Amino acid sequence: MPVKSVLAKDSFIVGQDGRIAVGPLFVMEKRPAGFSQVASDWHYAMVMPDGVIRQNAALQKFCNTCHRRAGAGNDHLMFLPLPYRLAKGAR
Repeated sequence: MPVKSVLAKDSFIVGQDGRIAVGPLFVMEKRPAGFSQVASDWHYAMVMPDGVIRQNAALQKFCNTCHRRAGAGNDHLMFLPLPYRLAKGAR
């Protein structure tokens, strides 16, 4: 991905009572080369439902641990497995 690319993924949570609520917005931004060799220059953050932004070292480690499994060939991005993706041009 090009530097300054920003990807966002919404989420939801389900309480013990079965109610569904808004969860954190997960954000990752591609930073310039050299920002983080360990994270392939990605910076991770979460925007909580109350607007608080979390981007501490523990979150960087947590996110990077999974994203590294996606591999450098995918720039550490995760995608749906091929059988579940729409064909190009399909709606």
